[in-house]
Parts: sequence; structure tokens; C-alpha cells
Amino acid sequence: MRRGAQLRAVRVCVGIGVMAGAGLGVFAGPAAAQTSVLYAYVANSLDNTVSVVNTSDDLPVATIPVGANPFEAVATPDGRHVYVVDDSGVQVIDTATNTVTATIPGVGGPNLAFSPTGATAYLVERDYGAVAVIDTATEQVSGTISLAGIKGFAWDITISPDGKRAYVTFTNGHLAIIDTATHAIVKRVTVPFYAGGIAVSPDGSRLYLVDAPGAGGDLSILNAKSGAVVATIPVGPDPIDVALSADGRQAYIADSSVNMLTQVDTKTDKVAATWATHSGGWFVAVAGGSAYVTDYNSATVSIATPGEDEATSFGAGNGPMGIALVNVAR
Repeated sequence: MRRGAQLRAVRVCVGIGVMAGAGLGVFAGPAAAQTSVLYAYVANSLDNTVSVVNTSDDLPVATIPVGANPFEAVATPDGRHVYVVDDSGVQVIDTATNTVTATIPGVGGPNLAFSPTGATAYLVERDYGAVAVIDTATEQVSGTISLAGIKGFAWDITISPDGKRAYVTFTNGHLAIIDTATHAIVKRVTVPFYAGGIAVSPDGSRLYLVDAPGAGGDLSILNAKSGAVVATIPVGPDPIDVALSADGRQAYIADSSVNMLTQVDTKTDKVAATWATHSGGWFVAVAGGSAYVTDYNSATVSIATPGEDEATSFGAGNGPMGIALVNVAR
């Protein structure tokens, strides 16, 4: 899903050095030194909360109440907000205060992606056969993109790096390519599998799609312009989500049934590593050189780092699903 992608932009403050000398005391620069900390925002679908965890020590720092059945969590490109999709709509969390500052009602999920500037959010509304277009400045729905004429349930969405195209997967084997300026579907692609999670390469040339669980167990790589399949890589029986590293050189795929995370080298299009995770993998996000997978059945998040043989984990709430990773200056 997602999820792709893309991950989540950061806020980084550069500290000013501190000097000391004999008889001079301590000299501080014009601004106090600040550090940037990577936080995980985890949507707990069975607790109706979002857990905020400091990934430097894997300790929780906040638990934020949201609506019923929170599913997806995505950070804005500037990292100032996390959007959480639940049964009441979309909850907007301020990452500086870890509070819900707005609710966007009247929309359904499951998955959401932002334009590169963060000015627009695109929410797949599976039950309505549409994509809701959300103005993030006003935090209101500004338009709707119809998916009429394409059979099956719309599932995941990703946005091209230039913001000109949206790609929506359908679980019965279709992909819609949408012009974000006109909201028109410019191409309908039939793919030889049931499409689930999707991500786009940083240069916008490739799409990475996983089969929906039970549909074949592959990661498929498509030409983003034509929709043609250029490579197919077996990654496990039930892949459910895919995310790319910031440089696009690695793809990480979560599996929902065999408790495994797979790393694929996107230069060679071959599996580079696998890790055992806790039970019930769902969403995957990548930041700081590691991949984070929510473990629905275990109330945990598994963390895999290339070069390390075993994944570690930290605790979350019950039924963790969506996860957003945000660097926040503290």
C-alpha cells in the first residue's frame, strides 16, 4: 500500500556548535541545538487509538484517541501532520502536539496518498468507487474522481513524483492511471494478477505492485507510462504491502500469512534478504535505513535492517495496521 510510499518527509533543524575555552566559559551559538527524532505513528484498529513511539529507544510517548477502526496512517510530506483513516472519516494529527486538530467527515477508506507538495491528499473510497480529493490547507474535500467503469474494489493509491499522475489498484486485476489536473482516467490497465499494495520509484518510471493476499505471491514491476509488466519476482504466498527506500534501490514487501518481510534489490530485481516478523504483517514503511512492519495479530511492529540477520520489534496497541514514520525536531 501505500503506501507508498514515498516516505514521509522530514523536519530537520541543524544545531549550532558550542565552544569552550580556558577563562572564556561556554559560548553558545545564536540558536539552541536541536535534534531530529524519528517517531512511528501506528494506527491500532482494535483500540481506536494511534500509538506514538520514539524509534530511538522503542518507547511510547503518546496514545492518541481517534475514531472507530483506524486503518491507514500517512504523514504529510513536511511531517507536520499525520492523516489517519477510520470509520468516521480522516483524523488529522498535529505531530508537534500529538493531538487531533481536525476531522474530515463524510469520506471512507481504505488508503491515502499525498501530492509531492502536500497540498492535496487523495483517498481511495472503495465502497463508493471513487477517489476523494482533499485540500490539506482547508482540510475539506475539494473534489471527487470517479472510478466508474472499472470492475472490482479499488484498494491502494500512489502519486507520481511530479504529482501529475495517480495510480489506483483494484483487487480484481486492474490499474487506473489518473491525470491529477483533470481528474480523468487516462489509462486502464489489466494486469495478470489481483493487485494490492503499490509504490512508485523516485524517478517515476516504475511501479511496484504486490498481488493481493491469496492471489499468487509476487511483486510485479510495471512501466509506469504504459502499464506493461517488465519483471515478476516471487516474494511469498500472501504479500500485502510494499514500500521503497528513499533512493528507490530497495523494495520491502510485507506478507500477511507467513510472518515474513522480503527485501528486493531494484537494480537486479532479485530478492536480497528476508526476515521473520511477528504474526499478521500488514503495512510496511521505510525510514532511517530500516523497514517497519505492523504485526496485526501480535500488537507489535517488527523492524528489519539490512545487514542484520534478525528483526527487532516494539510494542503497539491491539490490531496495529497503518504506520507513518516522521522525523520531528525536539
